[in-house]
Amino acid sequence: MSNIVTSVLTVCDRLDYLDSQIAAIENQSVKSDIFIHWNNPAPYTLKYPAFVYHNTEKHLSLYSRFYSSINNRTPYTFILDDDMLPGTDYLRKAIEFSKQLDDTVLIGGLGMNLREGQSKYDVTSRVGAHYDIFPFKPVKVDTVGQSYFMHLDVLSKYTHTPPLHEYGEDVHLAFCMYSNEIPIYVLDIDKKDTSTYPDTTYGKRGTDIKAQ
Repeated sequence: MSNIVTSVLTVCDRLDYLDSQIAAIENQSVKSDIFIHWNNPAPYTLKYPAFVYHNTEKHLSLYSRFYSSINNRTPYTFILDDDMLPGTDYLRKAIEFSKQLDDTVLIGGLGMNLREGQSKYDVTSRVGAHYDIFPFKPVKVDTVGQSYFMHLDVLSKYTHTPPLHEYGEDVHLAFCMYSNEIPIYVLDIDKKDTSTYPDTTYGKRGTDIKAQ
């Protein structure tokens, strides 16, 4: 039986977690195709397909991983930043929740709410294990970051809208969701069960604030 998810691993300037990230996807309870999105030429040959983006502008590279993912052959896409190691049951939970909402939802690894009416990226609250906030039920938020799970139909909304390069790709993704009335959620996390974590490195390293 073919896999129904493609996991897109992002490699920009660091390789610290790549091997561990590949292992985390390979060990998921729901099996996934794996695709590597490189910002610059890969330093060594991998056993998985790769897309190499030659550009020194990091924002453009992060945008391009969404555009290239529209070619995925699976109904679901899971795009990860280069330091996210999801728990073994995360993909299963994401698929189940997406189906509950008729596959019309964006699911993220961590969530943020923004100040209404502000033209800049002004965060008023955050949710997720990185912030030591473990929601007991899925939480609707304004935007998500660090990982992005969605059905291909949802991803297509991203490619139909010209990018807002003055903002990050996460804000542009949120804009596309709002424009199409698609809700954005962070899943519930059982603090005692790391298999549900969007990132199992919680508590073992600092949050990359620059990536937010």
